[in-house]
Amino acid sequence: MRKTLLPLLALLALPALAVPVIRHDPVTSAVKGRPLGIRAFVRDPVARVTEVSLYYASSRGMTPMRSPLAASGAGAWYGSIPGHLVGPGETLVYYLQAENADGETAETDWTTVALSAEGPAPEDIASSAAAATAASRAALPPAQNKPTAHRA
Repeated sequence: MRKTLLPLLALLALPALAVPVIRHDPVTSAVKGRPLGIRAFVRDPVARVTEVSLYYASSRGMTPMRSPLAASGAGAWYGSIPGHLVGPGETLVYYLQAENADGETAETDWTTVALSAEGPAPEDIASSAAAATAASRAALPPAQNKPTAHRA
């Protein structure tokens, strides 16, 4: 009896080997000034997942801000970075951390998000005069939609 009890006691003395498992498709691009939504699926085979947090900053050299994600059932967790914090730089970095009821944690790697300005570049926008001319031509019947010659 003593021989069978020792291996069991040794197993009980070991710390739990299960930590939360985070499944997440990294977001790699976003528009400056718009909220950035983050979704992850988190499971733990042994203990209940109690918290999932999003950590984000303008660069990895900065102390990240923490935002809790909300559980929505079936292991799905959702959160976002507020739009006023997305930018003004060219990148944003973030990672996720999950914790279970036993206090064990798991983290994703840092993800770098490339930020872009909204809409077309200024040089791609037609001048107001060109836009007005194009609009007036589009409004005319085809017979009248011909350029007129000016006589001097």
